[in-house]
Amino acid sequence: MKMIAVIDKAGVIEKILTHIGLWVENERGPPPEIKHIEYEEVTRESFLDDWSVNEKAEKYAKECQ
Repeated sequence: MKMIAVIDKAGVIEKILTHIGLWVENERGPPPEIKHIEYEEVTRESFLDDWSVNEKAEKYAKECQ
């Protein structure tokens, strides 16, 4: 299928839909605008872990036995 024209004027669309009986007056309107909230900058703090990866693996292995 090939698009050959676009109707982008609201008044023209309303007239066409009214003429063919498809225009509904009580239809809900567009959704309200979403207000964008500005957030403060996110800061990341490092986590100091005094265990090495091997110590964690060994402890986990002992707990699972």
